Amino acid sequence: MAEEDQFLGEIRLFGGVNVPTGWAFCNGQLLDISENSALYSLIGTTYGGDGFRTFALPDLRGRVPLANIKPRLRMSTLYFFANTLNYLVAGTGNRSELSIGYFSKYGDGGCDLLPIGQLAKSEVRAMARELNIPPAIIERTPSAGLWLGQTDEEEMGFTYADLEQYLDDGAQAVSPALAMRIERLMRLSEHKRQLPPTPDID
Repeated sequence: MAEEDQFLGEIRLFGGVNVPTGWAFCNGQLLDISENSALYSLIGTTYGGDGFRTFALPDLRGRVPLANIKPRLRMSTLYFFANTLNYLVAGTGNRSELSIGYFSKYGDGGCDLLPIGQLAKSEVRAMARELNIPPAIIERTPSAGLWLGQTDEEEMGFTYADLEQYLDDGAQAVSPALAMRIERLMRLSEHKRQLPPTPDID
C-alpha cells in the first residue's frame, strides 16, 4: 500500500493576498484557526507558491483530535453564557452514549447535569415523539457532525439497537465479537466517567 493511500483526512492552509492566512480546509469544511495558537502551531504556518500547503492526516488519528475541538469550543461558549447568567449547563448525553464513552471529554461530556442520561437512544426517540418533535429530526441518522459524512454507528462499529440489547439483556444477548467490542469501549472510556485520579499520599 502506498504511503499516501494510508491517509484519508486532509487539511489545506490558505495564504496569499485574497485569502486570509490562518484558515484551514478540513474534510470539506473551511475553518478559521487563526485564533487557536496551539492548533495553528501544530499544523504549521508556511505556504506553498500556489497559496496553500496540503497536509495529509491519518483517517482517525488525524481527524479525531481536530474534530474534538468543535464540541470543546461549543461547551466553552455555553459555559461563558451560563456563568454570565448564573445558569447551569445541561448536557445531551444519553445512556447509550455514556456507557461506551461516545462523547468528547470536556466537550459535550462537560456539563452540570444530564437530563436524559438514564434513557437509551430508543427511549430518547420515544420521548421526542411524545413531545411532537418533527419526524425528520427524530429519524435523522445519528451524527455528532464531527466531520463531513460522519455517523455515530459507522464510527462505533455497531448500531444503537445492538448496544441497547447488550445494555438491557447482557453480553449473552449479542454475538461474542460484539460483546467484546462494546466491553473494550467501556474499559477504554472509563476515565471519561470518573473524576481525574489523585495520588495516594498517605
